[in-house]
Amino acid sequence: MKVLLLFVFFVLAAHHLRAQIDTVSSFMTIIKPNHNMAFANPVFDEGSNMTYASDTSLIHLNGAAFSMHYINQDGGSNFDGYPSGIIGGVKKAGVYYPGNYSACGMPVQLQNLELDFRIKWKTFQLNANDLDDKWWATINIIFDSTASNIEPLGINRDFDLVIQFERYEQDVLADNPNTGGAYWWFARDSTAAIKPFSLMIEGLEYQWAVRYKFFYYPPGHPNETKNDKVHIKFIPIDNNNLPAELDHPLKTFVDATVDYLQYLNLPLSEMNLANQKVATPNLWVKSVSAGYEIYDGNSTLGQSHFYTVVDTILPSAPSNLTLTSTNNSVFLNWDINQLDSYESYTVYRSENGSSFQKLDSLIYLNNY
Repeated sequence: MKVLLLFVFFVLAAHHLRAQIDTVSSFMTIIKPNHNMAFANPVFDEGSNMTYASDTSLIHLNGAAFSMHYINQDGGSNFDGYPSGIIGGVKKAGVYYPGNYSACGMPVQLQNLELDFRIKWKTFQLNANDLDDKWWATINIIFDSTASNIEPLGINRDFDLVIQFERYEQDVLADNPNTGGAYWWFARDSTAAIKPFSLMIEGLEYQWAVRYKFFYYPPGHPNETKNDKVHIKFIPIDNNNLPAELDHPLKTFVDATVDYLQYLNLPLSEMNLANQKVATPNLWVKSVSAGYEIYDGNSTLGQSHFYTVVDTILPSAPSNLTLTSTNNSVFLNWDINQLDSYESYTVYRSENGSSFQKLDSLIYLNNY
């Protein structure tokens, strides 16, 4: 599979040389109306050009793929913006266009979100690791509690989820106490070490730390509305050990935001807030953005593909399931179908025909 993907990539790269390359010349550019696929470039007028292959067949194949030559114009290292591709709900010229579910799988309510909704994303960078370069490659998921066709507003976004993929330098995975403003805790095990969120990809394990951020701003502060929000970020534990691309169900990450609450030593007020806000079933996924939080430097940043897909092709059922009784336990073992790409297994149990209860998830081996 890996060889095939590389072959396709190089063929496409050659095709790009013959494709029409357009420059994003406004803050918001819609490139596929029925899919509501768009680009946002907050620095389009500051000498940082974002370009994309505008051929319809390439947009269909690679989604919101772009390349940007970023040049920091203000000389400082503050946040300059989030140039990104957007899939789902888009606002342009004051008009909000909700996502087309049949085209992109959104909007979808969390209580109806299944593992078949996948995010596919692959990034690239050139000349992006000099001492003055400062950037994050992230996916941002927009959740909202209002009706499916209504524009999500910041004041209603009480649960935020960010998946960090690459960064110019390694994060310090340390908790930050509440001294006003933003503060956070990481999910940790019983020894106080980081409790990793893991994905198995082609037999290799990749790990993220899970950080829960809260806010405390005084009355009258411009950010006071953030005080009731919970922001959760998946941060790679090792920048040198990252998958070549992300191709995973959004539900895997959403479920982890709930499952990992047990690994937090939160004060009561923060735990109560998290229980109220994190991944509540009535929230809608209205759009997904992928791109770069840019701060400083002079580099080329981009993504070779970014799109969502509702994958309705079911994998084969595990075969040759065996049960071996040992003392008071039962050991399960099954065969892996090598023709299927699998990520993990979940084991459920039913007693005497009653409803199934989940015993464990994110099982990466073919036994339990």
